[in-house]
Amino acid sequence: MIATLIGEKWLPSAEILLYLCFAGVLLPFDTINMNIIKIHGRMNIYLAIELTKIFLVILVLFVGAFIGMKEMLLAIIIHALLSFIISAAISGEIIKYKLSEYVSDIWQPIFFSLLMFLTIDLIQNYLDLSYFYELIISVISGFLIMIFCYELFNNGEYLKLKKRVLKGAHG
Repeated sequence: MIATLIGEKWLPSAEILLYLCFAGVLLPFDTINMNIIKIHGRMNIYLAIELTKIFLVILVLFVGAFIGMKEMLLAIIIHALLSFIISAAISGEIIKYKLSEYVSDIWQPIFFSLLMFLTIDLIQNYLDLSYFYELIISVISGFLIMIFCYELFNNGEYLKLKKRVLKGAHG
């Protein structure tokens, strides 16, 4: 995608973007959790979590400054995971939604996305096409892999969406 959209000279940034994508997977969930804490008026807890996250970010920066870039990127992923776990556990206590229930609700899309990533990475490693064609094949493959996974596991939300789309297409 990087080579196709902004040029080959930016290819070294692809690995950094990959790590940041992994770190960003849980960010929307963490944001929702923190909003739950805020709207329930638990600003003392909110502040404590945010201060903990800032402390962890400082540790991440130290890792980057003194150990290396890849290690810092791994630390960013760990930071994102810890932030999610902390905010999910605390917001879950507030709204009576256990962390185990939360993980049960989000494992499929995360697992399917990881499976899609690994499959597309494998495909790209064996194709010898231009970046543009690899991007097109990757997007189509990713779409088909996700549909296959959601069909295979009979995901309720996917089936509702599919029904709405098919209903809209037929009338």
